[in-house]
Amino acid sequence: MLANEGITQNSRFAELSRSNIVGQYVGATAPKVREIFRKYAGGVIFIDESYSLCDGDHNGNNYGEEAINEIIVCLENHPETVVIFAGYPDRMEEFLESNPGLRSRIPYRVVFEDYTTDELVEITKVIANEQGYIISDSAAEKLSVIYETARAQKGFGNGRYARNMVEAAVRAKGITLGVMENQDMSSFMNPDLYADDILFSLDECCFVLDQEVKQEHCRKIGFCG
Repeated sequence: MLANEGITQNSRFAELSRSNIVGQYVGATAPKVREIFRKYAGGVIFIDESYSLCDGDHNGNNYGEEAINEIIVCLENHPETVVIFAGYPDRMEEFLESNPGLRSRIPYRVVFEDYTTDELVEITKVIANEQGYIISDSAAEKLSVIYETARAQKGFGNGRYARNMVEAAVRAKGITLGVMENQDMSSFMNPDLYADDILFSLDECCFVLDQEVKQEHCRKIGFCG
C-alpha cells in the first residue's frame, strides 16, 4: 500500500521479531540488523512485539540492547526505509524508554483501540463462516456475555481470542456429537445421521470462557492439576 502511494521506493516488506534480529553470540547482532536494513532498503520493516528487544537477556548478555543501538544507527542511515515498531501500548512505553534515541526517531504513533463486544461477535461469525460453520442466534447472545467478561481480563487477545473461540467451539461440537451418538468420526459425514444444519451449526453449548473450558476438561478426565 505504501509503495502504491509512492511513500516508499519499493514494495519490499519484512515482518520480524526478536528471534530474527538478535544474534546468538557477542558481535552477531549488529551485522544481522545492518543486513536487514540493506536487504529491505526503501521498503517496510515491521518489528512485532518490539518491546521484547529490551527484555532481560540470558546470562547477562545485552544482545537486545545491541540490536536497539544498531537499529537507531540504521534509522539514521536509511531514511528512505519505513520502520514500524508494534506491540501493546504499555510495553511499548518501556521500549521507548529503553534508549534515549528511540523516542525522537519515531515521529508517528498510532493506537488501535480494542474491538467492542459487538465487533468481536461479528469477527467470530466471519471466522466460523470461513470454516463452513454457522453461529446460532443463541450462541451469538452467549458470545456477547463471554466477550464482555473476557475483555476485562489482563492479556485479552482481541481478534486472536475470537479465532481461539471458534477453534474450541468446533472441537466441542465434535465431542458433543460423538458422545451423544457414540459413533466414530466417519459417521459425521453420513447425512442420514447428521444433517448439515446440525453438523455445521455452532450453538451456545459450544462456547465457554477459557476457565470454564479448563474446569469442564478436568471433570471429564477425572482429575485437575
